[in-house]
Amino acid sequence: MTENKSFTEEEDENDNDNDELDLYDFLEVVADKIDSIKHKIEEHKEVTIEQWQRTKDEVEEQKRILKSQLEKHLRLLSENFKKPNFIRTRDKIAFTIGVANTCFSPLIGMI
Repeated sequence: MTENKSFTEEEDENDNDNDELDLYDFLEVVADKIDSIKHKIEEHKEVTIEQWQRTKDEVEEQKRILKSQLEKHLRLLSENFKKPNFIRTRDKIAFTIGVANTCFSPLIGMI
């Protein structure tokens, strides 16, 4: 009986040691997982910042190109607007719209 009792006490002590090891192992696993998640978050932040910066640079480049194209088109339009042929074309368009307005105004007034 004494052997049985001492054997049971040894098992209890071993179980307590195993429980403590299990708790420490569990805490270590949890800490490792937390570190892993933090590392993944940091990597994701770095990748996101790099992508954002790259996208920002591309957008700035497109903005610069579009601005230069707009300035070029405005300059050409301004030059063409001052030419006599363009003025005649503009006058023809204005005359045509005026005649159409004169013809269709009475029709709209009758309706």
